[in-house]
Amino acid sequence: MIEFGSDVEFAQNTNINVTVQPSGGDFTTINDALEYLTKTYLPSYKQNGITATITLDGFLGGGGTFINDQIAIVGIDLSWITITASTVQQVSKLSWSQTYGDLKPMFYAKNGSLPVIDVLFRVSNYNIPETDDNLRWFIALDNSRAEITTGSGVDNSPAGAHLINNSLLTAADAVITDYWFSGGINASNSTVLADRINLSNGLVLPISASDSRVIMNEADLTGLSTAVFDVQRTVLDLDDADIATTHTGISYSAAESSDLFMSRVNITSGGRMSIRYNCRITINNASIVGFAGAAQPLIGILYSSSLAMESTTIQNTYSGGTRFGIAFTGARGDVTGGNVIADTKLSINQGSIVSLDQLNSIAPSDTNIANFNQITAFGIIFK
Repeated sequence: MIEFGSDVEFAQNTNINVTVQPSGGDFTTINDALEYLTKTYLPSYKQNGITATITLDGFLGGGGTFINDQIAIVGIDLSWITITASTVQQVSKLSWSQTYGDLKPMFYAKNGSLPVIDVLFRVSNYNIPETDDNLRWFIALDNSRAEITTGSGVDNSPAGAHLINNSLLTAADAVITDYWFSGGINASNSTVLADRINLSNGLVLPISASDSRVIMNEADLTGLSTAVFDVQRTVLDLDDADIATTHTGISYSAAESSDLFMSRVNITSGGRMSIRYNCRITINNASIVGFAGAAQPLIGILYSSSLAMESTTIQNTYSGGTRFGIAFTGARGDVTGGNVIADTKLSINQGSIVSLDQLNSIAPSDTNIANFNQITAFGIIFK
C-alpha cells in the first residue's frame, strides 16, 4: 500500500512558480525547491504542457548571498522544471563538496534529466586557492539529458559541461566562458547540440570529445589561450565559427576516424592542425591564419586522412625561417581555388595523392616535388 502525505496534490494541470532567495522567498536553496515540487506537485496531462519554474533572485555575492547548492538527479526526469533568473546569480564553488565518482559538480545527472537551466551563473571565490582539482559545473552520464537556454550557462567555473555514456546536451546560444581548469565541453560517447554557443576566454581546452557528435555551428571560440579542440572518433561541426587563440602548438587535433566540418570558419590566430589516422576534414570558403614553427605545416593531414578544401585562404605567420602551408603524409587531398600564403605551400610525403584545381599562384617550386602530374617517391600532385 502506498501512502501519500496530506500536502500532495494529484492531477495538477496548472503551471506553478516558486522562488529561491537568500531571504524572503519561498525557499533558500534550489534543492529545497526541487524537493517541494517533486513531493507535493504531481502534474497531469495538459495540452501544450505543464511547467514548474524556480525563480532565483538576490544571489549577488557578498555578505554570504551566494548559491550554495549541489543538485543531483538520479533516475528521474525533472525537465518539466525550469530554473530561471532575470540577472546573473553568484555561486560559491566551495559548496560543491559531495563527490560523485571522482568529481564534485554543481549539477549532476545519472540516467535522468536535469531541470532546464535558464539562468547565467557566475562562480565566485574564483581567486581563492583550491586544493581540490575535481570541481565541475555540470556532469550528465548514463543516458542523461540537459538543456541550457539562450544566454544561460556559467562564467568563471573551473570546468563547463561533461557528458558521458549516451548523454545529450542541448545548448544553442548558451554561455560557458572563462573556464580555467578542465575545459568547456567534454563529451564521451554523447551528443552536444550547441549552435552559436559562446565558449570564449577559456584558459583550458574548450572542446574535448571521443566517440561523440558535437555540433557547434557559429560558435564563439575567441579570446582563448589554449588549444581549441582534441577529438577522437567524433563528428565535429564548426561551420561559421570564429576562432582566436594565443596558443602556438597543435591547436586543432583530430584522430581515429573523426569527421570535421569547418566551412566558412574564421580563424584569426592560433597554432597548427594535426588531422591523422583516417580522419576527414572539409573546409570551404574559410580564412585560416596561424603560426606553425620551424619545419611544421600549418595544416597537417596524416596517415590515411583526407582534406577537401575549396576557396580558402591559408596563412602561416611564422617568421623565423621557411614557412610551410599544408603537408600530406600518407594522405589524400582535393584542393580547389583559394590561396596558401607560405614559402612551401604544399608538401607531400609517403605516397600521398593531391589534386589541385585553380589554386592561386602555385608552381612545383612551391612544393617539395619537381613536377606536377608525375609520380615521385613522395607521391603525386595532380594539377
